Amino acid sequence: MQQKKLDYASWQSALKLTQGPVLETLAKLDANPSPQSDYMAASLLHMCYLRQQNPPMDSALEGYPPRDECLELGTLSQVSWVERMKSAADAGLAAAQVAMAFAENPNPLLSPSAPNPWLEMQRDYIDRATAQCHPGAYIIRANYRFDPDNPQLQNQEAYTDFYTAELIYRHRFEGAPSLEKLLEQERIKLHQHQILEAETQALINYHKTCTR
Repeated sequence: MQQKKLDYASWQSALKLTQGPVLETLAKLDANPSPQSDYMAASLLHMCYLRQQNPPMDSALEGYPPRDECLELGTLSQVSWVERMKSAADAGLAAAQVAMAFAENPNPLLSPSAPNPWLEMQRDYIDRATAQCHPGAYIIRANYRFDPDNPQLQNQEAYTDFYTAELIYRHRFEGAPSLEKLLEQERIKLHQHQILEAETQALINYHKTCTR
């Protein structure tokens, strides 16, 4: 049985905050605790954290809450929002797991050469989000696979993840973006048999995580 396609714009905005005073919005979210409310509260606190760190008239933050309302929250730090987002991610919310992939560790390591459990945690969240058929998680995991010192190396696993995301966009959504230009960029690095293997594995990924 073919799944009904989702509207991509609606799916993107499902966890979008409605406009309203910051303190009032946070109070409403706290009054109805859930992974979704933790995610939205964390998103709002993150926006206010950035608003506090930047000049009042920073045009890059257009659409963010007013700075004076954010200042009413007191001095915010990374911890202020990361713990809320982590709570939503631990509860299994895929959008929060994806958001945690971009979160900076609020307690950075003293030695850059020490093992970094924060990065391991982020990769685990992304694996959990890919298992929930989140296309953004596949794109992030593909980017994790690149060698930062030589991104032009053959990378069949990255191509597999990008192609899985493309299958999700194509088959699960109406109005989703296409990754075709990115796929073509990666395809030219691979041999034909690698492309075939990667696209076959992507199809397996899609059916395993998205059609259960």
